[in-house]
This record gives sequence, C-alpha cells and structure tokens, in this order.
Amino acid sequence: MLVDRAGCVYNECVTNLLMQSTLSQKKRVNFMIDISVLERMEVLVPLGDRSELVNGLLEEKMTDLSRKKASEILRAFREKRGKKMGDKDILKFIHESRKGLL
Repeated sequence: MLVDRAGCVYNECVTNLLMQSTLSQKKRVNFMIDISVLERMEVLVPLGDRSELVNGLLEEKMTDLSRKKASEILRAFREKRGKKMGDKDILKFIHESRKGLL
C-alpha cells in the first residue's frame, strides 16, 4: 500500500504541474485571511490581479505540500526496504508505479 500511495502522490504532482499550463474553470470561494495581509495586498496588488496572485500562491503551496508528502512516503519506503535506493532504483520505482506494477 505504501508503494501505491507514493506513485499516486508523484502522479498527482505531475498532474498538478500539467494542469497549471492549461486553462481551468474558475470558482468563487469564501475564506478568511488576516486583516494585515488584506491591507498589504490592497496596497501592493492591483484590483484585477488579486485572484491570479492568490491562485498562483495556493498552487505553489499545494505543489510544495505534494512534493513533501511524496518525499515522506519515499523515505518510509526506503526505510522499510532496509537499504538505500540509488537513482536507478528511484527511477524504476517511479516508472513501475506509473504503470501500476507495484
């Protein structure tokens, strides 16, 4: 199961990166931010650019979180195997997980 999750997380990262280059649908959302952040954004970011800024920053953060999660799963997998994995092993692992062989 651990192996399958690593492949899924890696594939999610790749999918997220590919989706950034395509046009996606937009949806209005409602969430809270600190007043100080809002005030700084109002001063620094023009009115028409705020949604794009927030979307880009959220996308970057989610990509970072996905990469960290994938790294943690891969680290746990390495520890479970009881030996270190070299570059060839990692590439083989990624290739096999993409094909669903693991």
